[in-house]
Amino acid sequence: MKLTVDKTNAWYEERFNLLVMSGQANDASVSAAKFVLEMVEKAYGVPLGEESGASLATHLATTLKKLLARETLIQAPEEVWQELQGYPEEVELAGRIVEQLESTLNISLARDELGFIAVHLCKIRLELGQESGR
Repeated sequence: MKLTVDKTNAWYEERFNLLVMSGQANDASVSAAKFVLEMVEKAYGVPLGEESGASLATHLATTLKKLLARETLIQAPEEVWQELQGYPEEVELAGRIVEQLESTLNISLARDELGFIAVHLCKIRLELGQESGR
């Protein structure tokens, strides 16, 4: 599967350009982040705006750059997992995202990264006003 998105979204591009220019992201991590954002948009049935998607976009672009460079990432606190027990849809979508990234980028994402992605998905659902979880 190809990790590029044809559409142009001004807030994505501005944010990603800043991250690349500052050395926090690279072309590969930005491409993968765009791919994931498109997956989330399809799953939730709405385009993400800066308010709903910015934190996930930044997290993905910066984290994936580190993972591609084989850097060690921080662990998710146990409280994250306790809270996520009430949000099975987000955990399931995060799992699909992680599987897709692992197979496409040939990297391994720890369980902690799945948790961080799921937290971002919960935030997006809340900001979109969509009911989920509890």
